Amino acid sequence: MSELAAEVVSILQSGFVHNYCAIATSTLVFYDHAITLNNEIELIWRRKFSSVTLLFHLTRWTTLLWAVATLLLIFLPVDTIPR
Repeated sequence: MSELAAEVVSILQSGFVHNYCAIATSTLVFYDHAITLNNEIELIWRRKFSSVTLLFHLTRWTTLLWAVATLLLIFLPVDTIPR
């Protein structure tokens, strides 16, 4: 295999690995949200609003938004959106 072909294969493989890792991480975030939602409702939503609950919601929902955005960018790349 030529040097150019080996470089192309390496670039493609690194992209695939990045995408697979991002998909796996997003899946873990969705799984975490699914299995802990009942506890969140019981322990956080029923509490009086404070800086602790604000921090909790910011980190929890920002992580979920990141996971959704990551999957959208993987499966619907920006360059495929019609202008």
